[in-house]
Amino acid sequence: MSIGVYDIFIGSETGLLKGVDTRKGNWANVNSLKEASRQKEIVTLCWGNSEETELCTGLRDQTVVVYCENSEPKVFDHVQSESPLRGLERIEKNFITCCKAGKLKYWNEDGEIKVDKSVGENICCMRNNRQQRNIIATGGKENDLQIWDLNKIDAPTFVAKNVRHDWLNLRVPVWILDIGFLPDSEKVVTSTSYHQVRLYDLKSSQRRPVLDMNYNEAPITTLSVRSNGHQVLVGNSQGQLGILDIRGRGHLVQAFKGCSGGLRSVCSLDSAGLVFSCGLDRYLRIHDIKSKNLLHKFYLKSRLNCLLLRENLADKEPLCETEAMVMTEEKRAAEVNEDDDDDDTDWFNSHLLSKKNVSETSTNKNIKGIKKIKKMEKMIKKKKKKAN
Repeated sequence: MSIGVYDIFIGSETGLLKGVDTRKGNWANVNSLKEASRQKEIVTLCWGNSEETELCTGLRDQTVVVYCENSEPKVFDHVQSESPLRGLERIEKNFITCCKAGKLKYWNEDGEIKVDKSVGENICCMRNNRQQRNIIATGGKENDLQIWDLNKIDAPTFVAKNVRHDWLNLRVPVWILDIGFLPDSEKVVTSTSYHQVRLYDLKSSQRRPVLDMNYNEAPITTLSVRSNGHQVLVGNSQGQLGILDIRGRGHLVQAFKGCSGGLRSVCSLDSAGLVFSCGLDRYLRIHDIKSKNLLHKFYLKSRLNCLLLRENLADKEPLCETEAMVMTEEKRAAEVNEDDDDDDTDWFNSHLLSKKNVSETSTNKNIKGIKKIKKMEKMIKKKKKKAN
């Protein structure tokens, strides 16, 4: 199926690529249902060129699939690693990939590896600077922010330093989940599993963050830098979505309601004043930035990992209201779920049956005990009669 008819693309845990047409208000799977597999989980998306005619998807098993508008998908499996993929970027005909084990590779379509560098273990995120394509940022669990230059890959150009010990003089743990580059500046913002948002100034002499603020009490799983350069859209594992101003000491600007599951990916379209989010509750939600209202939502039937927008989305016709956008609970229950939720339902049913069996056995035991007591009472009465 061609990707030209869709405006928004979403990758799911089942390996299905979802395409949403905002003008008609419908969506469909770009690839075939036969390709659905947990091993083919789509973990990242990026555009293959500036014209947005090629869409690159990074799968969990290190495979890269490129979807084109007028041709069949191209599959590249030159990256050999058992570790899950954590980041994918494309520069012209070259790919940048990074896996959880810390293998950063820069390779082309023919499989020629130009850069093969270890950036540390437990990588959770790898991001590329859109204005300086040779600059890459990495981070993960107990692996603080590092900035790399593909032209000088021998050593990182910047290595972040952890914040000072807390008030109990204990070391503050490090666990970076997402990274963003601020436009037209040398600043980088990160989100952590300990509900922290940190801002680093690469020009500054200090390696510690110039801003360290908290957002609620859950891990901040995803962030997106707005075009103004001083606000960040963040989402956490409890479905809380908000905009933070990272100037000065930092503060919350807006909070959006309506999300009921952990968020995996967020994105803002500032030219249209819209916020897009998706996550574990299988919904793609669209909020209005000014009014903070939930405008539309699409139920996509699978747990969602990442989303990608077309830059010309704001120039197209406004979103139309259709039944495909807001589904009723009856329709949602009637839909056949593509995810492997049968295991969950089987566990739930077995859990209920086990409880039922326990209750039945306990009641049976009580009944047997009562019968034994009654028999003992009868025996005592007979003995008393014989004695008299």
